[in-house]
Amino acid sequence: MPTDCTDNLPEFTDCLSEINAVAEDTGISMVFVLGDFNAQPGELFFNEMQHFCVEQKWLCADFELLPSSGETFTYISDVHGCTRWLDHCLVTSMAMGYIENITVNNSVSWSDHYPLEICCNLNPLHTQFVSSQVTNNKIFWGQRDSDQTKLFTETCNKKLSKLVFPMELKECYGKTCCKAEHKLVIDNMYSHIVSILQSGAIASHKTVRQNKKGYITGWNRHVRPLHGRARQCFQSWLMAGRPSSGVTYDDMRESRRLFKNKLKWCQDHEDKIKMDILASTHDSKQFGRFWQQTNRLNARASLPVEVGGITGSQNIANMFKTHFRIEPLSVFDQMRDDARDTLDPRIDPLRFSVCEVNDAIRSMKRGDPRGMMA
Repeated sequence: MPTDCTDNLPEFTDCLSEINAVAEDTGISMVFVLGDFNAQPGELFFNEMQHFCVEQKWLCADFELLPSSGETFTYISDVHGCTRWLDHCLVTSMAMGYIENITVNNSVSWSDHYPLEICCNLNPLHTQFVSSQVTNNKIFWGQRDSDQTKLFTETCNKKLSKLVFPMELKECYGKTCCKAEHKLVIDNMYSHIVSILQSGAIASHKTVRQNKKGYITGWNRHVRPLHGRARQCFQSWLMAGRPSSGVTYDDMRESRRLFKNKLKWCQDHEDKIKMDILASTHDSKQFGRFWQQTNRLNARASLPVEVGGITGSQNIANMFKTHFRIEPLSVFDQMRDDARDTLDPRIDPLRFSVCEVNDAIRSMKRGDPRGMMA
């Protein structure tokens, strides 16, 4: 978006018109537009944005739900320390009904803009993407740490000690038994043992929480200390009443500058940091971690959500199967083609014997060019 001034008002209006045109062309009645509009409440761009919302029956969701008494701000100047409310969320009237809460995340300090967090209840919505339900398999016989192994051993020993050896098998101990009922007893005992081992695996399973936020390579090693320092200085600056000068303001500004510079350095040198981490794990002979990190670097092709209007992996596969299937000719079609070749008087049938084929093969010479250059 252009900066807020009278000369840039036509360009700002054109941007709003393009947003409305995209929404109308798609035919979607529930639209969220979130970003930096450079529109401070009470100033030129914000008033123009409000007129746009009234004409198109849209709403500025953050201005409707957040307090407008000067406490809300999404931008802080690194030069002057002033705060402004420039980021907004424009929504259609139908989308407004799905918004439950809007907040400004002031704990994020890697930019001079603070993100708006929109909490929506999208349970009534139905997507067209069909995905197979994948259950979380807690019985995973792979690499586990010592605590998991210890818990698995204790759980299994406790339950296996309570397992009673069947009396029927004691009578046949050391002998060859062919009784069908004894085989059934062995099967039941085997099922109990497997069930105990499975329950021990489930009890020792450790759930790995997925990181919902963006992962920054080298964060713990390079950025985390500076981030903590910047956040501490920012909180002190807020408690001091957000001064625009002085020691508190200078500390906040300098800590933010160092943090953002180091963060940008990590983002620009992501591949180098990854290779350094791999090299360090290999040099320290941590080959398990080395191969785990190597496998994470292998790119995997993503699957398309929709192909030719068909959604779902199974439906897409069936579509390609039907498209490329070659149906064999029926018996009637084959007989009709054979009859056409035989009965057509214009076709002079070519006849040759086995001896003629044998003589032709024997007369061929290897390495002898044929055709125009012969």
